[in-house]
Amino acid sequence: MRILLTGATGYVGSALLPRLAASGHEVLALVRCDSACEGKARLRQDTDSGVEVLVGDICEPEWGVAEVPPFDVLIHAAASTKLARRPGGAVRAANFRALAPIPEIVRRGGARRVVHVSTAFVVPERDGVLREALPGPGTGSNPYESSKTAGERWLNARLDVPLEVVRPGIILPSVNDRALAARSPLGPFLHAWARIGGERLALAAKANVRLGLVTLEGTADFLCTRVDSPARHRAFWNLAERAPWTLGDLAAHLVQTRGLGVELNERRAHPLLETWSPYLMAERCWENDGARSAVPSAFAAVSLEDFAAMIVPEAVPA
Repeated sequence: MRILLTGATGYVGSALLPRLAASGHEVLALVRCDSACEGKARLRQDTDSGVEVLVGDICEPEWGVAEVPPFDVLIHAAASTKLARRPGGAVRAANFRALAPIPEIVRRGGARRVVHVSTAFVVPERDGVLREALPGPGTGSNPYESSKTAGERWLNARLDVPLEVVRPGIILPSVNDRALAARSPLGPFLHAWARIGGERLALAAKANVRLGLVTLEGTADFLCTRVDSPARHRAFWNLAERAPWTLGDLAAHLVQTRGLGVELNERRAHPLLETWSPYLMAERCWENDGARSAVPSAFAAVSLEDFAAMIVPEAVPA
């Protein structure tokens, strides 16, 4: 099949692209650049790898694409993952307004399906459970959550072709790949940890909270299967698994193994980490029976030791 992939140079897209090419698909990679040659360099793909660059920008009208080449499936992985609580014009532009051209691009390209990468942190039901179904209207705790929720609802209402929405949780890179970790949604969190250094760390968090996690490899593998799966008119997949450990367990582990003072409280957080507070205070649950049944290998438990190694790789000097 011929796949149009947005976000091809991003965190998820860069892991998905080689998998699609290795599976024998032709990939049209939408890349924000001045030329196809520059785009190819950014993708770090050989010219004979089955990957073609389509110069464009999702924040431009019609994504900046004058002529839409034929393609079979659109995988929309481009997004902004900034979690700032202040009004997020750029976040909404990337996650919601950039969806407006999709129905026309799909029509012009003759595509048969859209796979949209959303998030496991769209607005859940009142009982705190996010089901594998269309989310209700809601504002979320920040512009990221709100724009992703609105985006799912808009695509569901506007697309005539089958739509599959894939919702990863907190996507974790390889334990040993610190460069990749810096590009992940955990990047700002990691940067904050590094700046805090040996200070006593205050986290606005509840000790019994379990984070919703998924690996980058599992996310890319799951998305790759959506290309060849039997088409359903609408499908929503939750790629999030509650960690087998709590934030209280994590805090104790960091004290014991990293020499880092960690204080969990429900009132205040270190200023560099306050944007993460909604995810450290809320006990969320995800229905994931459909996704787990479709691709069991996408769900790999993340150990406490591995997660600690991602956020604080070494002992903090006293």
